Amino acid sequence: MLRPPHRYVARGMLIAGIALPFPVAAQSTCTGDSVGSPAPLLAAMRLNVTRLGQRLTKSSADSTRLERLSLALSNLTARWRRGGAPLLTCDYLRALQVDDDFLATAITSGSNDSTAALIDEAAGDIHLKANSKRKGAGGSMAIEGRYEFISLLDVSVRTMKADAPANGLRVLANPRRYGAQQPAMYQFNTVSTPSTRRLPPGNYVLIVLGAGGKLLAVQEAAIGARWATHDTVDVVIP
Repeated sequence: MLRPPHRYVARGMLIAGIALPFPVAAQSTCTGDSVGSPAPLLAAMRLNVTRLGQRLTKSSADSTRLERLSLALSNLTARWRRGGAPLLTCDYLRALQVDDDFLATAITSGSNDSTAALIDEAAGDIHLKANSKRKGAGGSMAIEGRYEFISLLDVSVRTMKADAPANGLRVLANPRRYGAQQPAMYQFNTVSTPSTRRLPPGNYVLIVLGAGGKLLAVQEAAIGARWATHDTVDVVIP
């Protein structure tokens, strides 16, 4: 299977009764400054969509699910090309790799429920990546071609407790289906509050750690759902 230039090191984890790879950021040779083309990975994902079409039943639910996935992937590829087919960062390629891994796992899964859940998760994440865009100079909300392709967004996470800032906390992020597993795929650059870093558009779980690495909060976040290049997320500490 074709892979992007920088492949993260992975270990096995169990989600929905099946083994999935889990990114181990600390062991990855990939850095945030590395860049590469997503074209080989997008091609591999299209191949996996074709294989899923051959594997799935012909029920209306399966057909609808596969159409949504195929459309999201086609839109992402088209918008990347219309944006000038730029080289993308390691962070983006790693995030896209997670979606491809979900699809590859769905092909071999012996459980129809797990297959459906993996396809839905990948489709939703790819949809966010395809539809995260910023209006270009002179652009119209109705003219898709004048939107800029966004590969990374500036994300600020504000940690709050009892309506007041909760300072000095670490913030991490994982693709949503990985939950609060650690080591996390992404670490924010500063302690709260706010904690900041750039993230690819997608569905995430934000993880807040206190002293000694104590888990304080876990919260889902759809990064890039708005037409902007910056997202601010408030995480409430119980």
